Amino acid sequence: VTRWLLGSFVIIVTAAVMNEIVTGRKRTEEQLLEAAHLANHDPLTGLANRRLFELTLEREIARAERHRTPLAVIAMDLDKFKRYNDENGHAAGDQMLQSASAEWRRKLRAEDLISRVGGDEFVALLPDCSPSEAERAAIRLNCDLPDGCVCSQGIASWDGQETPDGLLARADKALYRAKGGAHKQ
Repeated sequence: VTRWLLGSFVIIVTAAVMNEIVTGRKRTEEQLLEAAHLANHDPLTGLANRRLFELTLEREIARAERHRTPLAVIAMDLDKFKRYNDENGHAAGDQMLQSASAEWRRKLRAEDLISRVGGDEFVALLPDCSPSEAERAAIRLNCDLPDGCVCSQGIASWDGQETPDGLLARADKALYRAKGGAHKQ
């Protein structure tokens, strides 16, 4: 009986230790996933941040080159956001950014990536998207935004040779032209 009790005790302790190890590992995995999400996403909007955007853009350019598929980016800037923020308060400004971000996510395909790269500056990465499809996506992104918000946009389609920085520079230049060359208001 003593051997049986001792054997049962060892089995119970071993099971408890194994359970604690598995539970601890799951907890650690969850913490690592959360840390990775925080490192790659904007805390206010939940969108990808600049870091994740740049990594994804490099990967998508390599993929577009390999498969000879189109790729487009849309640089976006909320018009008169500073004025809105000043007149309505930062909480209202934050709410507008969150609402606009949620609306943009709904209007993009699953394979597209929308990122917050600055205060009221965003960029959408559209893999396998022709220039005409990018134009239509830009129109969709500028419809039904909260509080009558409007954004200026600059579209650039990858030319098959340029670097990620070159593609972004062209989108930024197109955005600047869309804003009429004026500074942010």
